[in-house]
Amino acid sequence: YDTTPGCTVGLNDDFVSSARLDNLSMFYSSIEALCNACAGDEILIVAGFNHEEVGSVTSTGAASGFVPAFIERLYQEIGKSRSDFLRACSNSFVLSADLSHGYHPNYPDKTDPVLKNILNAGPVIKYNYSQSYATDTESTSQIILLCKKQNFDYQKNVNHSEVRGGSTIGPKISSLLGCHCVDIGVAVLAMHSIREFGGCKDFYQMYGLMNAFFN
Repeated sequence: YDTTPGCTVGLNDDFVSSARLDNLSMFYSSIEALCNACAGDEILIVAGFNHEEVGSVTSTGAASGFVPAFIERLYQEIGKSRSDFLRACSNSFVLSADLSHGYHPNYPDKTDPVLKNILNAGPVIKYNYSQSYATDTESTSQIILLCKKQNFDYQKNVNHSEVRGGSTIGPKISSLLGCHCVDIGVAVLAMHSIREFGGCKDFYQMYGLMNAFFN
């Protein structure tokens, strides 16, 4: 357990070194973005879950019935019908925010040779055609348009075909709600180590992208 506080490092403090960047960094940014949001009639939700690293199939995990049940109760409280709730689910859009593996020059064989995610080169949109990530064509196009509108950088990620990758809660939430979802995050080195390492610019842009997403 690393008791040393997080810090910025590098010649121009371009990088952040800290414990538990995965995934407290994305949850912090999403909560801040929610607090800054100027919503109209939309219902904005940030959800964080236990047990993502062990499959999410628990009573408090993302594969439980908590999210759809919560939203349905919310709709009942504001006088909406179940049909309204179901339409809202299908019209919703989920940003599944989780960190991504950055390219490490000492381990080039662990990364796809074409899509090398570089630190401080922008948030990473993650694809997996076995559906370990929920990103699809429509969700990708929407998030890329948003990045371009905000002048944010972005990168794309697929796992090396010979290296088994993990999954996220994105496929679980999008399948429960029947909605579009994009898996996106910040590239870091040493993910799941006692201390992780990422680019300050990436975290700042991801925070800005979440603000734009909610607004």
